[in-house]
Amino acid sequence: MIFISNNAKIRIGIKQGNIYNFSPKSGVGNHYYIVLNKNPKTDEQVFFVYFTTKKQKVVDFIKIRNFDILTMVEIKKGECSFLSKRGETCVNCNYVFGCKLEELVCLVDNSNGNCGYPPVSASLLERILSGIKLSKMVSKSIKNLL
Repeated sequence: MIFISNNAKIRIGIKQGNIYNFSPKSGVGNHYYIVLNKNPKTDEQVFFVYFTTKKQKVVDFIKIRNFDILTMVEIKKGECSFLSKRGETCVNCNYVFGCKLEELVCLVDNSNGNCGYPPVSASLLERILSGIKLSKMVSKSIKNLL
């Protein structure tokens, strides 16, 4: 069996819709993140949203701030096979996380994360990108990279 480092897998294979599992900082558990950029290999930063099972917390966040409910994207059963055991899952499109490609490699390595997941479906990616474009919290410069 040939070992391929996360560094090589990420730098060669990163593309919009890819899923990575890592912790964004020390003391925080790993989450599944979706790559948002059209050109993550060449953009200065790679931007992500993450899956959460705290749907009601997201709904409350959106309602309190009077944001568009479409900034929360529900994951339909079967859309992400690796999430099947986690119950209701959604994405809060108002929170976008960014880091440089080198940092992503370190985050995956340092948190015993993974980058071997199938990318999200085109329809799910489109719903997420639409939700981000509706967000009042995500800057126009980030939206332009999507």
